[in-house]
Amino acid sequence: MYGTVSSNGCMAQCRVMVLENMVDAASVDNELEDEVADECGKFGCVERVTISTQQQREVDSYEQPTETSNDDVKIFVEFSLQSGN
Repeated sequence: MYGTVSSNGCMAQCRVMVLENMVDAASVDNELEDEVADECGKFGCVERVTISTQQQREVDSYEQPTETSNDDVKIFVEFSLQSGN
């Protein structure tokens, strides 16, 4: 399934996976969310996909703009804890 290793070395279930370095800001379009949900749906029941760009985070936090790169896009995939397959 999916999980994360805690500080004591045990595996724990988690609901959100963060995808980075997948696309650059110029590649974000209306279809990306559905494409990610379809692909991630092969590994569990996807509840929501949220795409965040560096530009959005700068507006939210009043940071100075930076040059764009693949690091600027983060895709958050929230899975249901119920088994999807």
